[in-house]
Amino acid sequence: MPELPEVQALAERLTEAVGGSAFTAADLLQFSSLKTVTPRASELAGRTLHRVGRRGKYLVLELGGPRVLVHLSQGGRVDVEHREDGWTSVAVEIPV
Repeated sequence: MPELPEVQALAERLTEAVGGSAFTAADLLQFSSLKTVTPRASELAGRTLHRVGRRGKYLVLELGGPRVLVHLSQGGRVDVEHREDGWTSVAVEIPV
């Protein structure tokens, strides 16, 4: 499990890499990982990801209203991928 300085550094790197980008999709891999249902994950598409912050050991994705909280658990990680088509994508992997 990452410690607070690592989570803060990750939030800063993610803001730098994808801040201001459009949020395209959220795929829930397991229903138990969903702690709230408002708004639905499908309703987040098209919103701007303004910044990534931190609240404790949670990453907070600021979407101009709704926020997505991500906890990396034991071995979770975040990958930033710069694709050949010019898009940058972020994948959050959390083992279940």
